[in-house]
Amino acid sequence: MIEKRFHGLFLPLIVSGIIISTFGIFLFFLGQGIKHGEGFEIIGIRFLVAGIATIALGYFAQYYTKIRNSLLIFKYFLENINKKTKSSR
Repeated sequence: MIEKRFHGLFLPLIVSGIIISTFGIFLFFLGQGIKHGEGFEIIGIRFLVAGIATIALGYFAQYYTKIRNSLLIFKYFLENINKKTKSSR
């Protein structure tokens, strides 16, 4: 059986992001349901965006090494392209 290793911050950030997003959706619909509830809608949207950002941060923490390695490979190719264009001049 293959065991998946998670970064220490992955699961807490995902769970807290889901909780924050759910609370934001609740506040948004609460603002839609009551009269003069524009403030609840605004706060709900802000909580929803914060929850999505927290989930994205969790995935970034999980896949940080893969992202960093792919950026290093991209940087290597850019440096080689720059060397080739300078040497051809």
